Amino acid sequence: MKQNKTRNLKTWLAVLSVLAVMAMGFTLGQKAVACTGIRLIAEDESPVFGRTMEFGADMLEFNLIVVPRRTPFRGVTDTGENGMAWNGKYGFVAAIPYDIMAATEGVNEKGLQAGMFFFQPFDRAKYMAPDPAQYKNTIASWQLLTWVLSQAATVEDVKKLLPDVRVVDAVPIPKKEGWDFEPKIHYAINDASGASIVVEYLDGELHIFDNPLGTITNAPDFPWHQENLKQYTNLSVDVIPPVKRSEAEAGPTGLDIGTKANLPGVITSPNRFVRAALFSLYALPMKDSKEGVQRVLNILNNFDIPLGYKQYRHADGKVYPQYTQWTSVTDMRNRRLYFRTFSDPRLKVVDLNDFNLDAASITKIKVGDKWEVDEIKPVK
Repeated sequence: MKQNKTRNLKTWLAVLSVLAVMAMGFTLGQKAVACTGIRLIAEDESPVFGRTMEFGADMLEFNLIVVPRRTPFRGVTDTGENGMAWNGKYGFVAAIPYDIMAATEGVNEKGLQAGMFFFQPFDRAKYMAPDPAQYKNTIASWQLLTWVLSQAATVEDVKKLLPDVRVVDAVPIPKKEGWDFEPKIHYAINDASGASIVVEYLDGELHIFDNPLGTITNAPDFPWHQENLKQYTNLSVDVIPPVKRSEAEAGPTGLDIGTKANLPGVITSPNRFVRAALFSLYALPMKDSKEGVQRVLNILNNFDIPLGYKQYRHADGKVYPQYTQWTSVTDMRNRRLYFRTFSDPRLKVVDLNDFNLDAASITKIKVGDKWEVDEIKPVK
């Protein structure tokens, strides 16, 4: 009997080893970064948006900046020549990679929030065709949110202004080793009224989609995710009633809820979209934005990717771990950006109201990476 148990254990270990190799091969082939974004609206109509960022720290370093009003910007084109020149109307706080002026997540003084989400690999993710005659209206895809946060006050502003901007593929500058490629991105934009849109460039054309649930992940395109979500509209949050046959009774295990159809659990973009949308839809009422921030963080806890589970083969040929590097929550009404990182999970906040938005230069905020805990001592 003992011998059989040992043989069975060895068999299972062999199977698990094969599965591990298969999983590693699968995750190495995935190029999309697994970011997830949600929006909730409190009973006082305060909207709150939160997101995760799954670039690994070994691959991409982030810091925060506060950009004052009237800051000058210059667009980048496909050839590296100068593109659109503009001065910012509004001040904003944003996360940027390295020292590249590419807002990846932020909020401006009018309460407009904007965030980048990776959109590759996806064949239809194509920006506008470069046109030297239009360089004066051209910016790079990674500059779009910098333009949005500095120029627009509301979602309606974005809808009106963005069609006049030509957005093209361009390598980020200043150039960083391993980043000599054009990132494919789509964008979540939310304002202080609760309005929400997704901006995508599909087959070279601009598309702006209203986003009633405020949910976003990665590829494929946003309409596909909305259509896919319809498969799960029959799910219930009620406890499953037990099935009885004569004296036997079969019920849910533990505190399981829902119907016979379960929520998808793996970390692919379509599955995360479904879970994020339904978790947001069924969130209990929140009194105000403070409770909204707590609720968003509670939901986003479900989307943390453990370090080591997923690998990413970058354009430089190196393999990096892909895990939840940081989570942020934006209180649009109060212009507050909350964040926590993998290295320092304590919640921090940048209040845009505390900064001089008429300052002469950009303020840089170093994101801490030191793990610290608050120790509780016995009362003497």
